[in-house]
Amino acid sequence: APFCFLIFLAAIQAIPRVYYEAASIDGASGLKIFTKITLPLLKYAIITVAMFRLVDTLKIFEIPFILLAGGGPGIATEVQSIYIYKAGFRGFALGEASAYSMIFLIMIMVIMTMFVRRVRSYYA
Repeated sequence: APFCFLIFLAAIQAIPRVYYEAASIDGASGLKIFTKITLPLLKYAIITVAMFRLVDTLKIFEIPFILLAGGGPGIATEVQSIYIYKAGFRGFALGEASAYSMIFLIMIMVIMTMFVRRVRSYYA
């Protein structure tokens, strides 16, 4: 979360003040300035932060494992990483854990490729 804040802070500081001055001279309200100037100029920062947060969410392991006793009550909070860990190290099904890890990797690569293509389409 602090890294995301720094990305947004840098993006907001990079917006020229001239845009805000011109909008206020034209009589735009604060909401109008935000929706018509700030938000469109933060588009790339929002996409970047979304990519980072998605990767962080997909690789989560320690919070459910440590705080929720390895996946919570039953399998209520079991994420992919914990399932792979349990299959490989508790059930000694290393082949299954490896296969599931590869499927998980391919899934992440497909999602990230879609994100990167979307970002590139903005620049084109």
